[in-house]
Amino acid sequence: MLAIKDNYIDVDWKEIEEKHLGYCKELLESKIKNFNKNKKNKYYKTIYRYIKKVIQGTEDLNLNNVINCNPERFIEVNDIFNKKLDSLSDNKKYKNTIYHIFDYDYFSESTKIINRKLNWDAYHLSKKLNIGVCPYCNRQYTNTIIDYKEGKITDRYVRAEFDHFLSQQVYPLFRLSLYNLIPCCHICNKIKKDKETTNYRYIHPYIEGFGNSGKFSMDFLNSGILDHIPSLDSIQIKLITKGNYKDKIDNQNDLFKIEKIYDESHRDIIAELIAKKRLHPDGYLKAVQNIFREANLSMEELYRLAFGNYCSEKELGNRPLSKLTRDIALELGLIEEDFIK
Repeated sequence: MLAIKDNYIDVDWKEIEEKHLGYCKELLESKIKNFNKNKKNKYYKTIYRYIKKVIQGTEDLNLNNVINCNPERFIEVNDIFNKKLDSLSDNKKYKNTIYHIFDYDYFSESTKIINRKLNWDAYHLSKKLNIGVCPYCNRQYTNTIIDYKEGKITDRYVRAEFDHFLSQQVYPLFRLSLYNLIPCCHICNKIKKDKETTNYRYIHPYIEGFGNSGKFSMDFLNSGILDHIPSLDSIQIKLITKGNYKDKIDNQNDLFKIEKIYDESHRDIIAELIAKKRLHPDGYLKAVQNIFREANLSMEELYRLAFGNYCSEKELGNRPLSKLTRDIALELGLIEEDFIK
């Protein structure tokens, strides 16, 4: 729903890529070292020998091409990697081997850090990304809460879960790839599980978001009753899709049940917005501005006080339900399009 690089505060991507690559290099080198001790059969030697060359950068691919792969090149990079090993006919056995080499489970278990000096794991990644709200649904907080002492984590409490945009089973090469790890809430991660998705058919949060191609709308049955806050059963929330991303957003909606979950969970937000429109037909924002007329509020501050949420594109990821609130506020005429530009 939200684009990570457009709808969230800025992060140091260069630092994250460098630290994540360094960790993955250490992990894979330790896997190869342990394999050499065990001296397994020729089948496995072929795979491990090639991965060692990838780490060393002596092949068509280097490790950075895999770990920090641009998500728009996932399929291309996967094909290049597999082509070098296409003589290995047992596809299931081959994928299982790659699956265990690119060991996401080790990375996600917070007590296991390959290089203590590197100081990197799933909690570190989640904290550095600082994605506070799920980009798939914009409904749940995904804050990372940890304690530090002398620059190192001492206690871990909660963090975002990481969904593998490309299935771990189908594309095990990208189990550790930074831009295949989507920080998200437990509900979205559970819904998606290992369902096969590609950026050709679905919205990839590191590439794009819904933007204006997917907007929340509502149907409101005005029964004539003069209650200021309408009843929830008089409201229906809809997701309207159009434009270049329509098919992708429709697929995303089918997968995550966005429209259904919003409609059954968040009609109260719409009811309160309708009440604000009813009570202040001449302009709700103007009424709030009059209350704080001596404060000289910016338009962003005014919006936050009026609607309890964020409005600008760069801040939609700061709080749950920001897109729903903004889309419906626009539809009701509580704000104008020029307000959010």
